[in-house]
Amino acid sequence: MITNSKHILLVNLGSPAGTQTRQVRSYLREFLDDPRVIDLPTLLRRFILYAFILPRRPAKSARAYASIWRQEGSPLVYHTRVLSESLQEFFNKNKLNSSFLPVHVHWAMRYGSPSLETVLKKINMQPGDQLTIVPLYPQYATSTTGTALAEIYRLLSLPWNTPSLTLKVIPPWYKHPLYIDCLSKSVQKYLPPSLSDLDTHSRILFSFHGLPHRHLQKSSSPNNSCLAENYSCCEKPSVDHTYCYRAQCHQTSVLLAKSLGLKQEQWTLCFQSRLGAGKWTLPSTQDTLIKLAREGIKHIYIVAPSFICDCLETLEELAQAGKEIFLENGGQSFCYIPCLNSDHTWVETLAHLTSDSR
Repeated sequence: MITNSKHILLVNLGSPAGTQTRQVRSYLREFLDDPRVIDLPTLLRRFILYAFILPRRPAKSARAYASIWRQEGSPLVYHTRVLSESLQEFFNKNKLNSSFLPVHVHWAMRYGSPSLETVLKKINMQPGDQLTIVPLYPQYATSTTGTALAEIYRLLSLPWNTPSLTLKVIPPWYKHPLYIDCLSKSVQKYLPPSLSDLDTHSRILFSFHGLPHRHLQKSSSPNNSCLAENYSCCEKPSVDHTYCYRAQCHQTSVLLAKSLGLKQEQWTLCFQSRLGAGKWTLPSTQDTLIKLAREGIKHIYIVAPSFICDCLETLEELAQAGKEIFLENGGQSFCYIPCLNSDHTWVETLAHLTSDSR
């Protein structure tokens, strides 16, 4: 007799298999050839990819990956795996599932290994099973959540006999009270015991992954003015923010600052990881670090609320390169605050987000 199950699939971006240039090139080829990442016509996208990016970038990226690689391998893959195992352990010990079906937690990468195709085949879902998809991105972007869902839907439609499933997607949780509280507690551990100790020479940065303005324009609703540099639409309840990444980043920052008890002048929102030409979300994290250092800010605390698991963009771009930039321009101390990773409070929060009874 077949016993139905509830499957939870955690999906993260991906990572090269190793730090050799050829391994990084293979990963970048798959990642950057996705039209939801480089949203240009196929011929133009591939011309840029094969003529400019792949001949030059893999060697540089390989050195960056080598600087943060763990004994267990890729930090992103490692932390995603441990998060999955911790969530499974939590469900084994706690009954949050109102359907009383056995819960099986899986994890996969949109690019690289383990691939979505490999993991979905391994799950081998049966008619009547439940599948809950969790894109591990608090804010929505078509180049992260969007492409992951598109690929999952494509893969689920391939079998001749497609099983009838209860399919559920966990929506972006950028302003969910449990997430904000969890993030706030993780940041608080690295701040001075009293916020009064955060003097005028200290600043907390909320650094989000940047997006090209083209992505914002394609995702915006007709009445959305989020392209304005002053975030003028972000607090307007009449504006649809369902797919507006920048507005969601702004709301996460405002709620996190409020939870931490920060004053407006104590924190700054910025965007990192720009790739290629064209307009991207501003202000730039790199430019902000230089500007603050030259204006007399001596102490920086930086957290990356668009990342759940530590990866190249947090460990190398922020904790290493960001620190170097800040200190070279006159800063005195730089504190990188790690991602939630598999923090026990975050595991419990994720369990509630994916529970039928939430």
